[in-house]
Amino acid sequence: MDGDLLKLTSEQRKKGILLFLTGLFILNVVFFINFALVVFDFSHYKVQFEELDRVEFTKITEPELYRITGEILEYLKLARDDIDIIAVIDGEKEQLFTERELIHMDDVRELFKNGYIILGISIILLFSFGYFSVIYFKRKLNLDNKVLSAAIVTKWSSLIGVVIMASLGIIFYLGFDFWYDQLHIWMFDNDYWLLNPDTHNLIRIFPVPFFYNTITRIITRTLGHMVLIIFISLAIEKYRSQRAV
Repeated sequence: MDGDLLKLTSEQRKKGILLFLTGLFILNVVFFINFALVVFDFSHYKVQFEELDRVEFTKITEPELYRITGEILEYLKLARDDIDIIAVIDGEKEQLFTERELIHMDDVRELFKNGYIILGISIILLFSFGYFSVIYFKRKLNLDNKVLSAAIVTKWSSLIGVVIMASLGIIFYLGFDFWYDQLHIWMFDNDYWLLNPDTHNLIRIFPVPFFYNTITRIITRTLGHMVLIIFISLAIEKYRSQRAV
């Protein structure tokens, strides 16, 4: 009897680990895709510049702000090698970024490179763990087909992902300023991210509220897509279960 209980507990633990890992990889993929969709969405910048009154604050015209933003995004897409930009500010041509800002942007570009790598690895691991989980649950739950097993695995894994993302979102919002600083401390091995809004154009164009709004949109979209995946999985599970009867 005790042996059977231990065996059951071990099986439950294995199922939990598989669902948790699959959920992490689903969340990683969905998060990074939404990160890219928001960060490289030019309309997002137009809305933020208007809401945060960047034209008035920076003394940079709207078309010039859009040109600068386009060049920065090309740099982060790895489509150009430098970000040495000449801009018209308050009617005068000048170097947009100081050496400090250029070094920081180079660090940011490295993070984007790592993000692309993490997304690729997460996709590979998702398919690997996902396939293994589907086969495992199909066998353990005595299911007739892989599609039903995949729907069940995706449903529970995505639910775990939603819980993780929602928890991180709540923690982030409860102390945004603190976590904003901590993330920069963890991600960068220097203090070049500490910029002066009176003298550095990078933080003048993209102030802290811009990052708050951007992160909010990324998290909201990620949660929305994760919930959508759950509902699609539920629909497939219900459809396949009815056909199996």
